[in-house]
Amino acid sequence: MTTDATQSPESPDTPDSPDTPEILEASPAPFEGETHIVVPERQRVRGELAPAMVRSFRAGLAATSRTGEITRFNLGAGRAPHGVAAGPDGRAWVTSQRVGYLTALNAESGAATRYDRGNPPLTNAIVADPGPRQAMWYSWWVPQIHRDPIGSFDIRQGTYTNHILYDRGQPESMVVARNGRLYFTEPVNRWIGMINPADPTEIGEWRVPENGQPWGITEAPDGLLWFTDRQNGTIRSFDPEKGMFVNSVRFPVGGTLSYCTAAADGRVWAADNTAFVRYVNTGNLSTGSVPLQAGTRAQDVAVGPDNNVWVTVTGAVNQIACVNVRSLQAETYPVSWGAPYHITKGPGNAVWFTTPATDSVARLTVTPAETKRLDIVSGDGQSTMAGTPFPQPLRVRALSGPHEGEDGVSVSFEIKRGSAFFAATGNQFLQVTTSGGGYATAAVSARTAPGPVEITATAFGVAEPARFRLTVRAAPAHITLVGGNNQSAPADGTFATPLSVELLDSDWRPVEGAPVTFAVQPGSATGHFGGQGSVTVHSNASGIATSTALHAGPAQGTFKVDASTPSVTQHVMFDATVTGAVPQFSLSPGGPPDVTLKRSGNIGYPGVRLLSQADGRVPPQKVSVTLPAQKDLQFVAEGSPGYQLTVMDEQGNLHHRADGLLSADGQTLTFENVELFLPRRGSASTLWVAVKASPGSPISSTELTFGVGPRTSPSTPIRVTTG
Repeated sequence: MTTDATQSPESPDTPDSPDTPEILEASPAPFEGETHIVVPERQRVRGELAPAMVRSFRAGLAATSRTGEITRFNLGAGRAPHGVAAGPDGRAWVTSQRVGYLTALNAESGAATRYDRGNPPLTNAIVADPGPRQAMWYSWWVPQIHRDPIGSFDIRQGTYTNHILYDRGQPESMVVARNGRLYFTEPVNRWIGMINPADPTEIGEWRVPENGQPWGITEAPDGLLWFTDRQNGTIRSFDPEKGMFVNSVRFPVGGTLSYCTAAADGRVWAADNTAFVRYVNTGNLSTGSVPLQAGTRAQDVAVGPDNNVWVTVTGAVNQIACVNVRSLQAETYPVSWGAPYHITKGPGNAVWFTTPATDSVARLTVTPAETKRLDIVSGDGQSTMAGTPFPQPLRVRALSGPHEGEDGVSVSFEIKRGSAFFAATGNQFLQVTTSGGGYATAAVSARTAPGPVEITATAFGVAEPARFRLTVRAAPAHITLVGGNNQSAPADGTFATPLSVELLDSDWRPVEGAPVTFAVQPGSATGHFGGQGSVTVHSNASGIATSTALHAGPAQGTFKVDASTPSVTQHVMFDATVTGAVPQFSLSPGGPPDVTLKRSGNIGYPGVRLLSQADGRVPPQKVSVTLPAQKDLQFVAEGSPGYQLTVMDEQGNLHHRADGLLSADGQTLTFENVELFLPRRGSASTLWVAVKASPGSPISSTELTFGVGPRTSPSTPIRVTTG
């Protein structure tokens, strides 16, 4: 694409740099916005089946015909409004074929504000800036020097900027792609052009194959740009990321294709001057047509607030047609004062169109006969982790009265902001027809980026959309081992400690609700989770995910357990050992003599005695100690500062463990993998802990309860006395 810079649109051709487009500021005259109050003319309209349609459709349409209102705003003689687009400020913005300014219309009052640029006229296409810059982009015409630049207007600053991109051309249609770039058709030079609104020095051009003449352009849900080729009667696609043309679909009948638009169902629709609206299904490249009234021609197409296709129709009659994308029926609304040209989904939940020959812009609002509002039933305010479905589907109800649900209403769900998609379509659009009492449901899944998600549900003619506000939480970026590694258990026994891992996001914060799968990896032995080879659990508010109990298989040996979460490539591996069967041992009260505890607070040491009753060493066991209920006894922390368990072997040697875990209610101490010092049949050992009485303890006799592996026993008797 060659570039040229000029000092003003009216100046002679003065080439400067062949490689860099110069961005020209507005002329020195200060910005002035002049507002005129336009007296609107209103016309009540009723939808009628297009006469060309098959008669068998008429009965079905009669039940869904809609009435509405067309509001006309006459901008004054000589204005010739041409392109129209919804602006980021909620107004309808209009270009002109005859005058050098943009006009912005208040969506409700129709007050028209003119922003003068001076000649030459600002023509054809207009779109809103894709970013936060509050600007409109448009094409304009410089016939005396055969240059047709693209311009931008900063709404907040009130300044115009010209972008001279090439010689001998005229941008016809524009679209803002999801990558933030503005793409346009250039039928004279026969290429697709690009400019980056965020950096207007970034430009591009791609010549259309077969000497094609590109005209309308749109972006489809598949991410490709689709455009009409008037020269060859085709609709083509272009991949903006790869910079290459992809598909070409030729229609089997003649005609001249003009502008096009993409619907949420993946079809690209194009206006044809032979009284047809054509479409191509981007999924399988099949084609179809919807006929209009004989003697008319379709001019422009746009997807309306109801996600149906709206068409400007001229010729034998002047009409706005609405093509239902499900039934493929065309419903038409008469325009009494002139031929409509460009059309768009505009502000105010309406479609807007221009009638250049009568200097007017109009707003068309059509209301279903009964529907009054959409109410949110469920699904609002929920959250999910990145890359996972939201727990609840979104659900709305279409109501025709305080409590009367209305079936057959087309509800359009659209993701307006955030990283999510509808499960049924894989993209940000979904159209659902209400049923079962007026209900419509949409399942949503989160993509990979965390943050807020805003989704609207609209029905044509319902003034206020239903708004869902959801949250995508960050997915785990780190997984680390917390507990349960390097354990052993007897064959067909249970490992004492469940396996646990910690999940953290990229900022090292705990991740709640993330799935973790613990899967047994067989080795010389194996294990299971209640008969299953794997188990999936979710992390708690602290980011900890804990497995259910791990059981050993029948064979001795070792095996591993793999712990993983979908968003982290790293896995955690646990080692486990299966030993022989647990030798038998008995458990009985024992240890120090009977314990007397005074309410003044002395410390006593109740315990139990163990005796091995089978050959072989008894392996480490889990030990738990529980206080009696309603006796006001307390464990004493003697392990500086931990709670201590003492094991005395048969030689009288003392072995201390100070890692007791106290339960939240203070009633139970737990020690994992305690060595019992029972090496052979007939060997004995003793266990005890430290306790004391409280000042309010009742005078009584009681005991602790010890659990050692699978066995339980009361402790040495305890007497609580005064003193």
